[in-house]
Amino acid sequence: MLEALSAKVMAGLVSLSMFLFSTYTGNDPQLSALKATVGRSYLQLNTRLVNAFDNDFPELFKSGTTIPVHFKLEIKSKRQSHWSKQYTNSTLYDSQTGFWSVRQSATGRSVKLSSYAQMIAAMTELDCSIPYESSWGEVNVRVEAWLPTVNFDKIDRKVNLMVLWNYQRPVTKASYNLRKPL
Repeated sequence: MLEALSAKVMAGLVSLSMFLFSTYTGNDPQLSALKATVGRSYLQLNTRLVNAFDNDFPELFKSGTTIPVHFKLEIKSKRQSHWSKQYTNSTLYDSQTGFWSVRQSATGRSVKLSSYAQMIAAMTELDCSIPYESSWGEVNVRVEAWLPTVNFDKIDRKVNLMVLWNYQRPVTKASYNLRKPL
């Protein structure tokens, strides 16, 4: 059993090293159009990253290092900022169990997933509920996503993950009138 575990760890380390020291193919990430639902006192917003985790990301996600993606949500009207907050989705793969632990700060949700596709779906989604006042009137909503620099302890190296997005920060914008229901 110890040999099998060692083999999995070594395979992950070799895969990660090959990824970090080889050429890569960057992605062209985008954020989907914002979807909004206006409740009595909350604005429910949803968007997701598209084409963000193709190419070199499977090896990265299986590295055994926590991989985060950040989202910044801003709500403004007539140059007045009403809401500005950063949210983070993060995942950590456990090679012993084959599960990904995913945390979504916008919803406070933490889940364990066995499917790579389920993990990607959870990592790409921003779903949040924002308290608002109808006096804000017409608002402009902006969401931006980016990846941080991550330290890979197994190879003692820091990597700016934005290189995998060709240093692009995807953005989506929309306007809503909070005096009228959507």
